[in-house]
Amino acid sequence: MAGARRPIEECFGTTKDDLGLDNYQVRTWNAWHRHITLTMLAHTFTAITAHKHKKGLTKPPPPSPPHPTPPNPPPKRRRLIPLTLTEICRLLSINYHDHHAVTHALHWSTFRREHQADARRHHFQRRRRLQHLMI
Repeated sequence: MAGARRPIEECFGTTKDDLGLDNYQVRTWNAWHRHITLTMLAHTFTAITAHKHKKGLTKPPPPSPPHPTPPNPPPKRRRLIPLTLTEICRLLSINYHDHHAVTHALHWSTFRREHQADARRHHFQRRRRLQHLMI
């Protein structure tokens, strides 16, 4: 039971920060219960979406059939971190009737996740170099 406390606290912290678990102004128990239930449902939806996205990124691409002539080189594939709960909440809060807002939000999300992936890769490379120096 002691090991379960940290994930539970992280779950409540994420739900408070991103989904507004603590932003209720209700006077009856039924209204409070509805708010908490809907917030937890939204958290479950975003967590499952993030898990499926992360799981989908780890699958290898399907093998391509051999071509008699070499095709054009594929565009450089960006390395992105998987969607996080916070990023999913940010993308779900976009006004989808405004095409410019959608385009900007998707571009910004891709840009941020690409740079986070680069930072993570460089961080681990530096840690490996430092570990080799210490050995």
